Amino acid sequence: MDLEQQDNDFTDESQYDVSVREFTTNNSDAICTTNNCTFELNNGEFRGNTFSAGYVLTGELVAERPSQTNEGETFSTINEIRVDLDRMSATESGGIRTEYLTGSTDVAGREYLILGNANFTENEATELKLVGVDMSPLSDTN
Repeated sequence: MDLEQQDNDFTDESQYDVSVREFTTNNSDAICTTNNCTFELNNGEFRGNTFSAGYVLTGELVAERPSQTNEGETFSTINEIRVDLDRMSATESGGIRTEYLTGSTDVAGREYLILGNANFTENEATELKLVGVDMSPLSDTN
């Protein structure tokens, strides 16, 4: 994952591990029609947002689901995402600064609330954990 930030919290050489802890969809959702998908972010970039003093996260949200007919086979859907994340609060403990982030994005025509915890440490890899919640009305499903 590539990183950029103006105020030296991290640099281009830093590694930032992104995990999608949970992404809640509903069964008729174009992202995960079976509601038993695993999610990951590919080709992600997390950088400072100079306009809002928050962050921008971009990448490919990959939803992988098992085949309902062929055991061991999986299917994936890939959606490009861009999320503006605002800092809601921050804590520091044991040399690790944790920022609590929130934003929203459109994925496959549906609105998702994105919550994140970003951990920053000096001279060590940092981590971003994401939770996505489908905020679209149920009547919008196909």
